[in-house]
Amino acid sequence: TDRSTLLSEKGNNMSLIIKEEKDLKDPFICFNVFMNYCKEAGEDYIDYNDSIVNPYPFLMWLLGKGYITPEQGEKLIGNNYLSVQTILKDEVVFPNSFGESEIANAKVYSLLAEYMSLMKPFRERVIKSAGNEASAFNGGFYTDKDGNSLALMVHDEDCIKHNNLIDKEIIFKGSLRDVYDMVINKTIQECDINN
Repeated sequence: TDRSTLLSEKGNNMSLIIKEEKDLKDPFICFNVFMNYCKEAGEDYIDYNDSIVNPYPFLMWLLGKGYITPEQGEKLIGNNYLSVQTILKDEVVFPNSFGESEIANAKVYSLLAEYMSLMKPFRERVIKSAGNEASAFNGGFYTDKDGNSLALMVHDEDCIKHNNLIDKEIIFKGSLRDVYDMVINKTIQECDINN
């Protein structure tokens, strides 16, 4: 598929329509998919797609990157059941917010996006989980009139960087680019707050 065919005009707004795994090599684009899924479905992506990630390599990656401490890793491995949900949406990594506040949730999905954008099989799983093979939906995820998954679209307005917003404004007034740029430059601890 030629990259030019991935763009589709929607009124005055151009959108990138993700068709192939290589379109998800940029973690920001992967972050968009997760956030669009949550917005369009009104459901948490991890709740419905927990099984697309093997939790043990993901945990080791978080530890190796320095996102979590060895103590947190040991506590998580000591759990009877380990999943992406128990890693990112629980009290061990996010003790104050359980990964549920707006800023913590954005941090959760920035971490997942960084990991899932690393390898082709991971990116393929993301496309399947948010497209025609979305298991939580009969016949695939919600689509536009042309049959494109609403989760697999990256809109121009989500990519605009606003330089005049302070952190407290970004989470509610900023674009997805603003939110992503803010949380990737903060630690988990800095994002583990309740709004």
